Amino acid sequence: MKEQTKSSTNKTKRLSIAKQTFYVQVPIYNCKVWFYFNSTFGLKDWAKEKFNVNLDEAFYAGKATAISYDLENAGRPGHLLVAIDNPEECCENRDAFISYLVHETLHTAITILENRGIPVNAENDEVLAYLQQFLFENALKEADAIDAK
Repeated sequence: MKEQTKSSTNKTKRLSIAKQTFYVQVPIYNCKVWFYFNSTFGLKDWAKEKFNVNLDEAFYAGKATAISYDLENAGRPGHLLVAIDNPEECCENRDAFISYLVHETLHTAITILENRGIPVNAENDEVLAYLQQFLFENALKEADAIDAK
């Protein structure tokens, strides 16, 4: 019975991660993955100020709720970005947040590996799995610390 109550709470409690930014350092691949939870309107200015990068129009064309953006190929080596441009939806509850985080950390892990010439395929999927796990677990830990405040 306690499990049902806990699960129900996870689905209804709004997270306070919205309008927050943090990063996860990935030492083995010498990069930082930035997590940005705010509207797209602020994202363009934030990226320009933080990285001197103009996010291209392709980023906005799909009006995606979440996106993994390769700052390394935009002239900022060692930096990648996971942007959640609709934090109200993403942070509606923990289950929704975890779903977005799993999805975007997979895109980001693939980008990190591809940028370093590491093949991403069925014969080499363990490298991808470990990297995504690292990104997910560390991003969730950061988000939980913010949410606990």
